[in-house]
Amino acid sequence: YQRRVHGAHTKVAQAAVHELGKAIGVETGLPLDLVRFGDFDSLVLPQATWTGGSTGTEGAVQAVIQCCRTLVERLAPIAEKLRAEADGKQPTWAKLVETARLANVNVSCQERVTGPLSMGAFLAYNNFGAATSEIELDVLTGETRLLTVDMQYDCGRSLNPAIDVGQAEGAFMMGVGRVLRERELYDPKNGEMLSNGTWEYKPPMSMDVPLVFNVELLNNPNFDKGVLSSKCSGEPPFVLACSVAMAARMAVQAARADAGLPIFTNIPLPMTPDVLATACGLAGSSCAKA
Repeated sequence: YQRRVHGAHTKVAQAAVHELGKAIGVETGLPLDLVRFGDFDSLVLPQATWTGGSTGTEGAVQAVIQCCRTLVERLAPIAEKLRAEADGKQPTWAKLVETARLANVNVSCQERVTGPLSMGAFLAYNNFGAATSEIELDVLTGETRLLTVDMQYDCGRSLNPAIDVGQAEGAFMMGVGRVLRERELYDPKNGEMLSNGTWEYKPPMSMDVPLVFNVELLNNPNFDKGVLSSKCSGEPPFVLACSVAMAARMAVQAARADAGLPIFTNIPLPMTPDVLATACGLAGSSCAKA
């Protein structure tokens, strides 16, 4: 077994210690180092399900919450007995579990939550967000530099703000790849993919990350759906990268206006350097020749 300290594992561990702490009256939860994770295989979870639509973490957390509440219910009589024997003092978690084991109480539990199919209206909510992007465009080469991004994203009551901010940043950068970099090339004669390596296919790299990247999670205390009033963060911020595409288009329009060209021109996605350079319309200008 291993202890994981990132992503879905962290949120699952937080939910587990929060719920199990109620068995001994600890509202702040048990220590996180009591939680261990096994490898994700059929020995641990024989009926695993797919993840999609950013519901993987929510489904896992909800399943753990349901398991923990079942265990707390089973442990309640043991905890009550121990408190009575100790003049009202709460037992430790180790003492509670050991006493339950000796009393032949089943302290294992399994639950299955498979996202919208089993959670229904529980996950029927909307995600809200907004982003502004500032870019710098070289009108001769079409190269871009992402200077500043300011993003606000609604996570409801975030289960873990540090993780959700990272998820929002990652999803946004995937979107940057979509609008600026990742173009698939095929041989028109036989359909062979030509961009099957990073020499031709360019995912976003470290230089594509904004020089200033501000992400703020909106406080939404009135949200009453989701898991513990939280919202997913893995995929929705992807679409906010459209702000980068719009910034690039505005830069192209400014370049065309300076060159005395009509400001509108069709710019397909992704806006790779060759596409942007062509859109600027300066390929045959004296500036470009110089």
